[in-house]
Formats: sequence, structure tokens, C-alpha cells
Amino acid sequence: MTKILYSIIMPVYNAEKYLPQALASVEEYLTAGAELIAVDNMSADGSWKILCDFAVKHPASVKVFQHAGGMAGGARNEGLHHAEGKYVFFMDADDALAPGALHTLYQTALNYGADIALGQYVSFNQTPPKEVPAATGQDIKIWDRNEGKLTDFFQLSQSYNVPWNKFIRREVLTRHQLAFPEGMPHEDLPFISTVFVCSKRVVLYPGVTYLYRLTPNSLSKRDPEKKLTFFMQSFALMRGKLKEMGLYAPLQEEYEYYLLQMIIGNEGPGNGNLKLLTASQLRSFLKYAASFYLALPKDLFNQRSWLFRWKFWAFRLALRHQSPVVVKTAKYITDILGLFAHKQAR
Repeated sequence: MTKILYSIIMPVYNAEKYLPQALASVEEYLTAGAELIAVDNMSADGSWKILCDFAVKHPASVKVFQHAGGMAGGARNEGLHHAEGKYVFFMDADDALAPGALHTLYQTALNYGADIALGQYVSFNQTPPKEVPAATGQDIKIWDRNEGKLTDFFQLSQSYNVPWNKFIRREVLTRHQLAFPEGMPHEDLPFISTVFVCSKRVVLYPGVTYLYRLTPNSLSKRDPEKKLTFFMQSFALMRGKLKEMGLYAPLQEEYEYYLLQMIIGNEGPGNGNLKLLTASQLRSFLKYAASFYLALPKDLFNQRSWLFRWKFWAFRLALRHQSPVVVKTAKYITDILGLFAHKQAR
């Protein structure tokens, strides 16, 4: 029996249209020490049958389970519970693995003693490409905790804030009891950020290892208020975990800035996702967010640009008075101030 080297974990929900392509891309790795753990989130289409047929074809290296509820986070946690490999690798059921490259990424993780090993990816629309660009001549990049700060690793997580296309040492997850938040979208941000700050070494491999299918984000387009609320909920879970580990205090400014960029925008003009909300949605969100943001230190972002500090002040003012009008007015003023700041910078 082939020793399991790494575990590929795939959450599945109503993916029968793309699932055969995803499974076909995994197949070559099952004879090279990988196991596939596919967790079906009670799909209403033919996904479960496709998974069962694939498991019958590869009984020694494929495990399939059904999981009720929890969305993708719950399915991934179920997969983690059954994983046996030294590393785990998450992939989505509508994506694909690049031909021949994943095992090289795994060897890179081993050779460099990485807690996280990242690969490159290419995007596609319908059919995964049969050939991908070869690894570039650039060197492998290494981030080591002995040579960097905790905030460096948190900032790095923002550039690679998706669960897929990275090997994660399973022992890091078990030692710190890390799991995905369940029952909400956007669960990947708090999980991945926490994994990065718990890691001692991260390496970036220059070759393509993952093929990402471009699909519309219907939740964001349908209800931007829910999007922001889910972001706040998922970050709250991450905040609690960081506090447990004594890591929140040194990360507070970076961490809260990361979330606020999604709400009020970054250090440039514009009001982030707030500008997408209707007056009714703004009232609802301001009520939801008030208790937390009014309790943050007023001087938390003193090292940020004057434009961002202005936006944070205006946001707090809107929260204090529960006023969508303040938000809308602040947006226009911020845009004008942003143009002025741009001219000054030139």
C-alpha cells in the first residue's frame, strides 16, 4: 500500500458540471502518494454519485463523506478530521490541479522545511488548459520568522488569502487547533491569516500548480450588506483565536486596518464597500457595527495616511449618530480630498 504523503481536501456542493474535470486532474497524483478527501455538502445534483464512482475506482486513495451544513468551512473541517498526510492541500470542486506540478510543490515544502508552500496559478473560463507555463527562472522565495516580524507574516497572508493552492503542514493546524469558521461565506480569510501568523516558514514556488476557474461571486452582487456583515463575523472569530494565542495585541492595528479596507476603503479616495449600500442597508449595517468600532482606540491608525484617518473619523461619526447621510457626505468629501492628495503627491 502506498504511503500517504499529502491529503487533498475538496469541499463539494452541486458541482456535477465541473467535478469530473477536477477529479480527472487529481487522478495522476493518487499513484504518487496523495489521498483525496472529498466532502459533499448534501448536494442536490449528481455530485455525490460522481464522488462515489470515483472512490470505487480508487479505493486505496480516495475517501468520500457527506456533511450536513457548515458550508465550505464545515466540509473542509470534516476533511481535515480524516486527513493522514504530513501536509494538506485544499482545492475547490470547480477548479483543477496543474499537470505534473503538485508533487514538485510538495517536495519543495519538504526540502525547505516549510509550514506553508505556495504555488502559482492560472485562471480559465470553461476547459482547464492541458499545458501550463513552465516554472520561471526566479528563485524560490522564503519568509522565515527568525528573519521577519509577526506583522510581515500577517501582511503576507493578505496576498495569499485563499485556502487553495498551498500546502499546509497538518501539525501546525492540530497543534494550534485551527479550523475554518462554519456556517458562513468568507471563512477562508480568518483561517488563512491565522495559519500564516502561526507558521515559522513560508516558501513560494515559481511554477504553476493550480488552475482556477473564473466564476461570478453572486453573494457580493446580490447583497453587499450581507457581504460586509459576514466579513465582520468571520474576522471576529479570527480575533478571538488570536487573543487566545496572545497574538492579537501586536497585530491589532494591521488586523483592524485589513478589515476596514473592505468597509471604508484603503488610504486612497472612496468609501470601500459602504458606497455600494442603499440607505436602508447602511442603517442596518451601522447599527450592527457601532458597538465594535466605537470601542476601538481613536488613535489606532495614527501611523496611517491623513486621508485614511479622516475616513475613520467620519465612519465613527456616522456610527455614533447612526447616519447614512454622514457616510454619503464623507464619500464625496473623501473623493475631493483624494484628488487634492493626488495632485500634492505629483
